Amino acid sequence: MVTTAWTEHGRCVVTARSHSVSGNGKAPDCRTALRALLFGAMLLASMPAQSGVVQQVEARFTPSAGVEVVDSDEIFGTTSGDINQDVLAQIGLPGRYTVTAAAGRFGQVGLQVGNLSAGTGSTLMAQVLVGSDEFVNISGAPARVRTQFIVDGGRLLDAFSTNTSVTFDLQVGAENRGAAEPLPDFLLPGFAEVTAAVGFLAAGGGRYTATLSTDAGGNRSFTSSFVGGLDLGATFDGIREVEIPLSLQTLELGTLQPNDRLLIGYLATITITQNGGAEGLSGTFSDPFTLTGEPNPIFALGGVVLTPIPEPHVATMLVAGLLVIGCAHYRRLRPGATGLPNASALP
Repeated sequence: MVTTAWTEHGRCVVTARSHSVSGNGKAPDCRTALRALLFGAMLLASMPAQSGVVQQVEARFTPSAGVEVVDSDEIFGTTSGDINQDVLAQIGLPGRYTVTAAAGRFGQVGLQVGNLSAGTGSTLMAQVLVGSDEFVNISGAPARVRTQFIVDGGRLLDAFSTNTSVTFDLQVGAENRGAAEPLPDFLLPGFAEVTAAVGFLAAGGGRYTATLSTDAGGNRSFTSSFVGGLDLGATFDGIREVEIPLSLQTLELGTLQPNDRLLIGYLATITITQNGGAEGLSGTFSDPFTLTGEPNPIFALGGVVLTPIPEPHVATMLVAGLLVIGCAHYRRLRPGATGLPNASALP
């Protein structure tokens, strides 16, 4: 039997496909037995029916002098309840700047920052945080954790500026919380506290950063970096634009012991820092990942797979069992073996 499992904000959805043996009363052949053993070893585990999921968005304008302009929104879901609304933060001043940060009810992310002339010494920032502790190892053995999700992409554009930068930053991290209960108090007082609580890269995950910047003469340069295998592959056209392409990302999130709970965090940020003249700068990014594992559980941040790691004695028994099955199958196929005609006796 092949068993796969994923979560829908606290609900475990399981599908199975059986491999039957023909009803002739005979023992399964070597391939059938091997298939069954391998499928058993690759059991995928999920979670009990309690969890906490938080989505927070923030749009911020920090001038060189004066009062910051900030808008934020958030939602928190517990136990088996789905998040059932979108969150949006948006600020702007006509002719100067616009900042938007959004997260859909299933986790989809959108960021947009535009700087027409925000002012020297100013900073614009859009940020989205998604966190969930709905993943628990219930397999009864240590398990490796992996997630896959699709990045839709985005771009950074600098039509003209001096001493200014546009930066995109994405972090996907995990924190092993041990045999802890779900986080009913996950929604902490402020955005910064929640971000810190996620514990990026504590257990595993990755980070990607891309920056398009200009010097005092308006000459553009592009830099990027990544850790943990999270390489979004952004490219610079050599003129004024950086493209973040569509990509499928796979991350290893560490190892969980039996009954350990994993807290996963996703933090995406676009920042424009203006320290000179600026006209026509922008950054956009979108990510269609879902926490619920729908419509495709393989390509979702919530499509976390826990693969049990056999204990040493279990692995030894598995290898020994495979050897026994292989030897028995070989003896049955050998000419002259019981139940099979000798090759020389064939007409």
